[in-house]
Amino acid sequence: MKQLITGFLFFIPFFVDGQVFIQLLDKDSGAPISFATVKIYNTSLGAVSDSAGFFVLPQRPYDSLLISCIGYLQRTVYNGQISSNKVYLQSIENNLPDVAIRNLSVTSSLLIGETNSKADFYWGSSTRGDEFVQLVEFPSDLTYYRITSVSMPVRNLEGNTLLLFHIYAVDSSNNMPKEELLTDKYFFIGMSGASSKMATVDLRAANLIFQRNRIFVGFEWLPFKVSAHSRLLAVGMQKSAKASLTRSRTLTSSKYDWFQLEIKNTDNKFFYPKTLMSVTIDELK
Repeated sequence: MKQLITGFLFFIPFFVDGQVFIQLLDKDSGAPISFATVKIYNTSLGAVSDSAGFFVLPQRPYDSLLISCIGYLQRTVYNGQISSNKVYLQSIENNLPDVAIRNLSVTSSLLIGETNSKADFYWGSSTRGDEFVQLVEFPSDLTYYRITSVSMPVRNLEGNTLLLFHIYAVDSSNNMPKEELLTDKYFFIGMSGASSKMATVDLRAANLIFQRNRIFVGFEWLPFKVSAHSRLLAVGMQKSAKASLTRSRTLTSSKYDWFQLEIKNTDNKFFYPKTLMSVTIDELK
């Protein structure tokens, strides 16, 4: 490998066989950062870092990259800011009110979200990095709640397909997702059973406690390669005639903005796909 030094308008990465290899590292510890999403602004291109923190981009000049990862401050990397093929991210602290909840105990367990809904259809990944989130309302914004699990209907959840769990705050100005509220990574796993299974993320050990009226919970399909033997994962959804509480974004979008997905039926009528995530919570007092 050799280092290619360019002018102000381009990055300074390493090039290998027509590809750019860049490594993401923790600013404090120097440890590699896996499962970070890298979006190339104003293009349909993006990537996800691997277990060693590397991501690969096609060899060409880019204006800027948007890099986001659970547990780290989101960062925009502009021209000329990458040297020695490394980018550093700053970790964030867990801001949950530990002192305030120290003496609280569980008074009841509740199920919120889509609790009695059945799937109308199953949505498969584009394999290029898709994300869906669902707005969930807590019973009260004056009470502390601990999220213990999140479940949703799926088909063909196998070990080679990863569903990364997300929790976002709500932007009150547009009802879209805002900042990530998780500081650690959690994944949905499949529950054995019939052909229509449930995928669940177990959060009992995470101690995720919130005092707010609503949040977005969601999942991200990490990009993956499809083989001849792959059974593609599909997530159960419903068709809603009205605007739903589900939002989406994808790495293939040039701006990587959140939007409400609208689809045309075979009869030329539109519907809104709705995810069916149910959330188990403990009420604390």
